[in-house]
Amino acid sequence: MSKLNLIVNADDFGLSKKIDEGIIKAFKEGIVTNTTIIANSENLEDRIKLIKKFKIPTGIHLNLTDGKSLSNANTITNKHGYFLGKSFLLKISMVKYKDIVKELEMQMKKLMEYNLKISHIDSHNHIHIFPKIREAVIHLGKKYGIKKIRMPIFSKYLWIPKNFIVSSLAILSRKKFRKAGFITTEKFCGIPYFNNPKYHLKKILASLKKERCKTAEIMCHPGFYDTNVRSRLKMQREKELYALIDKDILKMIKLLNIRLISFNELK
Repeated sequence: MSKLNLIVNADDFGLSKKIDEGIIKAFKEGIVTNTTIIANSENLEDRIKLIKKFKIPTGIHLNLTDGKSLSNANTITNKHGYFLGKSFLLKISMVKYKDIVKELEMQMKKLMEYNLKISHIDSHNHIHIFPKIREAVIHLGKKYGIKKIRMPIFSKYLWIPKNFIVSSLAILSRKKFRKAGFITTEKFCGIPYFNNPKYHLKKILASLKKERCKTAEIMCHPGFYDTNVRSRLKMQREKELYALIDKDILKMIKLLNIRLISFNELK
């Protein structure tokens, strides 16, 4: 039986202390192998210290929709310097390319200031697959030598409207990124936001193994419940956390001969 090299990436490091604690637990006790950090997080230095303490391979979670901008560029923020939310993506044609580049470059450089090795690129709300943003990411990835990237072409749960739309955009973007020399996994899937994530995680693992691919990424959002975080995930994060550290899941990984890797090991 061929070996599947699987990356399990926990998004949203830096969103809150409780979410960070959950990601660390999933890394130490479960199947999480990588995380991605939000560079415009509060108390960023303390969060990076945690990442270094636990030696978690970490990428950048590019963000143009949530929280306070680092650049205050006019076309991507309100008058107080905050991002405009997901509605920003509907007005992307009105956004200046230079503003996108300026903000994303500042986010990358912010992590580099703390000597954090950036394992790969992904993004909040999958913004990096939208054409104008994609071109900025290609430019900056080349400039700073970050050539590994998430490509969110969902291999399961395509009947979910958001997954279908994201996958359609990602299929077009994959050609552009590959032509520019970026590396991504063969397959991608995310744990759906339903009850019983353990059940769905089992389905995903079995499906990826059946497809006989060599590399795959599972996107997840573990964390402890935090009433202060505005997010539709809410209790879902804690449910995912306990699925990711579940003994049955760990046994399944061994039974299916799956090798857990980070983006640093992706070739």
